[in-house]
Amino acid sequence: MPKNRSSKVVVWDADGVIFRTFNDRGEFIWSVTLTQDLGIALETIEDIFSDQWQEVIRGRRDTRQHMQEVFDRHRVKVPVDDFLSYWLTKCDTINNEVASLLGIYESYIATNQDSIRAAHFQDVFPESVRKVYASSAIGALKPNDAFYRHIEEDMQVPPGEIWFVDNVLENVEAARTRGWRAHQFVDVLSLRSFLEAE
Repeated sequence: MPKNRSSKVVVWDADGVIFRTFNDRGEFIWSVTLTQDLGIALETIEDIFSDQWQEVIRGRRDTRQHMQEVFDRHRVKVPVDDFLSYWLTKCDTINNEVASLLGIYESYIATNQDSIRAAHFQDVFPESVRKVYASSAIGALKPNDAFYRHIEEDMQVPPGEIWFVDNVLENVEAARTRGWRAHQFVDVLSLRSFLEAE
């Protein structure tokens, strides 16, 4: 990583920042048409993303294996790969105002995420995002200190030169504790003001 940069190093959260993940009722946007499209009940999705999902995004359980076990439990006949394809396609509800900023900076994504969707993020932004840091690969979740420390060490960037954007205050405060310049995402106007500051 070069020491002299022409732009800020910005680490972005994914869901709730780059992606519009939830609707006004707090539902996954992609799940609203799931039963109609694939015949999978929402109870099955709730089971997928229950407590065991924490083990998946920590990298301790395989995504496909976990989903297959849930499908078997709910007697879902839809192949897991069909669901994964649906999920990855439908979850790409991009906040275009935020996404337009990625290419301006030296951008990275840092997300509490499983390995399959994390790899998908890189495919969505092949040119504007240099690397995706996922909890499933790091073995720690935000706001755990180990998550941030891993990114610092991998990028070889001093904490004070990292700009961080996340919609969860606890994650922002943890980044600030390490010396990162961190901002809680609420709207694009305040985000721009943060990024334009010296």
